[in-house]
Amino acid sequence: MAILYLDTSALLKLFIRESGTDVMIGLAVSPDNRLAISSLAPVELRSAVRRRQRSGDLPKLIAEKLLDYFDSTLAEKFLQQPVTDAVISESFLLIDRHALRALDAIQLASCKVLQYSLSSSARFICSDLNLIEAAQSERLECFDPVK
Repeated sequence: MAILYLDTSALLKLFIRESGTDVMIGLAVSPDNRLAISSLAPVELRSAVRRRQRSGDLPKLIAEKLLDYFDSTLAEKFLQQPVTDAVISESFLLIDRHALRALDAIQLASCKVLQYSLSSSARFICSDLNLIEAAQSERLECFDPVK
């Protein structure tokens, strides 16, 4: 079984139709894949949904239903990597090596720590070019669902 670690840019594509959504749905429904996220991802997803709602891109009712569905299926659909001391320590190292924003460093560190804890590789799924470049430098297998 393949572990797919979803950065929030990839996770969001499962809930809001945008470029890469069809690819992400295909990955998500495959019985060969196990989806993993950071425990920070629900906060980032909620923020992205609310920003789209406030800008008028997403009706309030749809935003509410989307968030309710995500909350109700979170535990059954996603393996969550907690933001632990190990994740924070790894984030510091990543920030020192790469030009990453804080939350991006935590996402990448979460994937790396998850791999260590599972003793198995995880494929890093992301649509942020800078973050993909950092992940590749860290020898992670990466995939951009938009490409």
